[in-house]
Amino acid sequence: MDRSAHECIEFDGFTLNPKDRLIFRKRKRIDLKGREFDVLVYLARRPNVFITKQELIDGVWGTDTNIEEGGITNYINKIRNALGDTDLKHPRYIETVHGRKGYRFIAQKVKHAPYFSDEVPSESPTVKNKGSFQIESHKFVPIFLDSNCYGQIKSDPHQTLWAEHKQIPLDEGTLNVLPTGVG
Repeated sequence: MDRSAHECIEFDGFTLNPKDRLIFRKRKRIDLKGREFDVLVYLARRPNVFITKQELIDGVWGTDTNIEEGGITNYINKIRNALGDTDLKHPRYIETVHGRKGYRFIAQKVKHAPYFSDEVPSESPTVKNKGSFQIESHKFVPIFLDSNCYGQIKSDPHQTLWAEHKQIPLDEGTLNVLPTGVG
């Protein structure tokens, strides 16, 4: 399994999730879709590496495509607008290398963070409890709530962290994993 398929890329308050095709800035979703998203992922996975326009075309679209170099420029501009990186003289995330016709992802402090979904990457440690229940990360602390407590919280889930929780039914009750890691 390709480890990078299960990694998020974090930089300057942004979290880029290639697997689910999402990007957030400080927990607020950024609208970036289609090829713009693919171009950003391609560049972000190669921080500080010069990428020619042709390498970008081959890496994102494939070698059997007829995209114009001007089309690449349009995609880069859409990405810059979405990231708020509009000062071309002092870019923060994507630098244009004019003489060599290409780009460089120059965000500071780029780091890769593990992505956990229902399918756990094989490299991730798991802690097993009795039965088929498993904890996917040490960041989650299971807390069992009785059904009455959960019923009161669930009454208005869109106003609480419960709006995006994951339920795991168990014989002893239900384990609720919140986005903050505690349920």
